[in-house]
Amino acid sequence: NFIQNSYVVTHIPYIVTGYQRYEVYVSDAPWLFSYLRENFYAAMEHTEHDLLAEFVDNLRQYGCTEENDVQTRDGTRYLLGLYKDAGNRWFNVLAPDEIHGENISAYNKMHKAWTAYVGLHRRVFEAPGPVTYQRAAREMLALSRARGSPSGDGSAGAGQLRL
Repeated sequence: NFIQNSYVVTHIPYIVTGYQRYEVYVSDAPWLFSYLRENFYAAMEHTEHDLLAEFVDNLRQYGCTEENDVQTRDGTRYLLGLYKDAGNRWFNVLAPDEIHGENISAYNKMHKAWTAYVGLHRRVFEAPGPVTYQRAAREMLALSRARGSPSGDGSAGAGQLRL
């Protein structure tokens, strides 16, 4: 399932970065960056607006901004358009099955607003020290990269999710 796989992928950088404290690098998990790039516009086409916000958030963790990256710019504009269309209130950004006030949980209201915020705000990364959470997380990715592909280069192939 595209949506479920994508949520798994978007949460991996949260682990590696200590939830946005540290920058993530393409070399840490090339397959992860490739998945985000290859599936970005598919995420935009779905009605899971918080999923798109997580894609934008992940790109920002790689140092992408509206100024240097077209997908980050497209995603930011799309999210801001949703906000404007919802009367400038994130709680009014609803999926089609929520339009008539049905199926809206408190979690979904908060998650949509939170992911919109994290997808839109600029990053100021902490400098990693010699012994940090980030270092341990990057070592974990290096280990998975070494074990994760037949060639040992960490590649998973186009669109494949290898965890």
